[in-house]
Amino acid sequence: MLHGRNRSAATDIRDAQAGGREAMRNLVLRFQDPVLAYAFSLLGDYHLAEDAAQESLVTMIRNLGQLREPAAFVGWLRTIVFKQCDRIRRRRHVELVFPEDENLIDDRETPDEARAVDETGACVQRAVAALPAVQREAVTLYYMSGMSGPEVAAFLGLPLTTIKKRLHDGRSALKRRMTKMTEDFLDKKRPSHDDAFSERVLRLSAPDRTADAPAIYSLFEAEDHPSRQEWRAGRLSDSHADWRVSRAAFIRENGAERLVGAVNAYDLTLRIGSAQVRACGFNGDVLAPDFGNRDDVLAPAYGDAVRAMREAGYDMAVTFDDETFWLKNGFTLGWRALVWRVATNDLPSGPTPDLERIEAVHRNDLAAVFNDSHATLTGTVRRPTYRRNKHPGLFIAHAWNGQGGKGGSAEGYVSVSPNRRFTLRSGPSSPSGAMSRLDAGDAFVLLEAPDWPDDIQLADPVLDVLDAGCRWRLRSNSTRIVVTCLGDALECVVAKDAHLWVDEVAGEADTCLAAIRAIAEAWECDEVLFDRLHYKSAVGTKLRQMGSCRLATGTRLGKARWYVVRIVNLASVLAKVGPVLHARLMASPLSAWRGSLTVVLQEQAATERVTIDFGDEGMTIDDAPTAESDHAIIGEQAIAQLLLGCEAADEIVAMNGIDVRGDARRLLSVLFPVQYPQMENQAL
Repeated sequence: MLHGRNRSAATDIRDAQAGGREAMRNLVLRFQDPVLAYAFSLLGDYHLAEDAAQESLVTMIRNLGQLREPAAFVGWLRTIVFKQCDRIRRRRHVELVFPEDENLIDDRETPDEARAVDETGACVQRAVAALPAVQREAVTLYYMSGMSGPEVAAFLGLPLTTIKKRLHDGRSALKRRMTKMTEDFLDKKRPSHDDAFSERVLRLSAPDRTADAPAIYSLFEAEDHPSRQEWRAGRLSDSHADWRVSRAAFIRENGAERLVGAVNAYDLTLRIGSAQVRACGFNGDVLAPDFGNRDDVLAPAYGDAVRAMREAGYDMAVTFDDETFWLKNGFTLGWRALVWRVATNDLPSGPTPDLERIEAVHRNDLAAVFNDSHATLTGTVRRPTYRRNKHPGLFIAHAWNGQGGKGGSAEGYVSVSPNRRFTLRSGPSSPSGAMSRLDAGDAFVLLEAPDWPDDIQLADPVLDVLDAGCRWRLRSNSTRIVVTCLGDALECVVAKDAHLWVDEVAGEADTCLAAIRAIAEAWECDEVLFDRLHYKSAVGTKLRQMGSCRLATGTRLGKARWYVVRIVNLASVLAKVGPVLHARLMASPLSAWRGSLTVVLQEQAATERVTIDFGDEGMTIDDAPTAESDHAIIGEQAIAQLLLGCEAADEIVAMNGIDVRGDARRLLSVLFPVQYPQMENQAL
């Protein structure tokens, strides 16, 4: 009997498409019997049919949002089951014969009972296998799913008279005694007899921001994720996270749904030259430590999220790390993260602005300065992003304005962190009771503090007074610790082999570098590290002229990080980037060129064609050309590398087998110059 007769399937379909969990569960329960019965009629092996039915229901859950008409649901679902069974048949070389399968014996029965069941099952399977396919389909669905004749007809999309005829002929072929045995045997195999089958169907859906966030945070904390507290403190709770495209994986457990995994999507405004496109960024997946294999859960979740991106209006997608996984799932290599190192004494020494130390969180004036400084830098992302900072408490920001005062709108800022910093706050040796001892050069007032880190042990320490009541230097052998009084706390910066990590820098380049030098010298940092600074930024241009400047691929943490990208909607991307392409053409030696350029994106699922018409009055986009122009660029996702200017256009074409026709060859380097894309840490 079908589940939830007090609610129509159409109601459950509409509610499930809107994200209703109970409605989605109702659909699984409602159709688990007919789906398994139909798979059984096609495969003839109960266990393979179970696998096919589970995969079919998972596919139903993933793709339900693509179904436009609820009335077409049953036929759509039947097609999913048929395709899944066909894949299994081809993969396993399964014949359409019901084999004698000892695994169909219920191991709770006695040996004699088991033998009887086995013999009955074998007889039933042989008898059903002997039926013509159309009769076998009708008989199996009727007896195994609990559906009525009209429901079987609706599921198969056939007239009721046809189903009645096939059932009559099937029963006649089975004969009276065999018909009863078939009914009993197939009925026993219905999954709706208990929750075991439905609870194994992994449900994927967009997480609920209110209801599911605590469970997602708990997963990060349970697996001891290095950034586990940060997800709760700001990566998800007050950020640009897109909860509609993010995906959570649920299973039924003990009668209730349990969230066992999640992948997190972010809504990015990505720059390509002076254009801005909407990109979906992925960062941070998590799986319950006691639940299965990462790929078994998170790969389908990512796939489901990727399918949701176009519907949500995204133009492109971007993520980093684990490039092997992403390349197998439709992405292409984009660019490597860059880390810059330069000696502190190579930076300009002044004039230094009047610095105001502030919390490294979102402020409208800081966002405006950042956006102005990065307005044409490909790969960077428009602010705001993480409103509480991606790493709450890790960075310290210093801002300045043109009048030299404090509290006004900033004209520039830097966000920095030394490689080791800690704060002393508690106990009898707190700053308020220790100031006189510090100014007297008593080093042990620090070492005796209850919150002094256990892993820092100093032999024969010496305390230098740098600025009485404000700053001190604790030294021992090669270790230096700069101590600064901040209200009722002492901030300690470990300066051994020290570098200053610059996470963000925005404003006039010389002023920014002078401010960074002043901060680095105050903390006695010998080197400054710029994490993912854009190669074409004004600050980067200055750094490249310094003798100590070194660039390497990677991050501050030493990871050789790749960013990978994909085009989600080619027409939308080109509509937004088109004016930039036209401006490049007009500024080039080919400015007199007029004509149409077709860009063809080839993927397994579909091919997308877009034609850009360059005319005297500008450019126009045709997102449904009837034919390709004589000048064309035809390729797979590596076309994204051209749009972003990841490398020289000729190299991208040669390395990725992109087909370039007609004048497109001459236009390549003009329209798609090298842009050296780079995405900052606080973007994703």
